Amino acid sequence: MQTNLILEVRYWGSMAPSVRTEMVVESPVKAEEIAQKLNDISKAKGEDHSVYYVQSTQLPPVHKKEAEVDDDEIPF
Repeated sequence: MQTNLILEVRYWGSMAPSVRTEMVVESPVKAEEIAQKLNDISKAKGEDHSVYYVQSTQLPPVHKKEAEVDDDEIPF
C-alpha cells in the first residue's frame, strides 16, 4: 500500500533542521497539491524557515486477523 507523508522541514540557521509529519495522504497527486498550498501559505505569512515536502513510501499490508498457529508444527 502506497502512502504519502507531507513533511514540514524547519531550518534554523546553523542548527540541524527539524522534520515533522504534517499529514498522511493516500493520493500522490493530492499530497503534492496540499504541500504546494502549504508552501504558498507559509510564503504569504513570511515564514522563510518552513518548507513542505512529500515523501512517498510503501507500507506492508496490515491484516486484521492474526495468523493462526498450528501447534503440530512446533518442534517441541
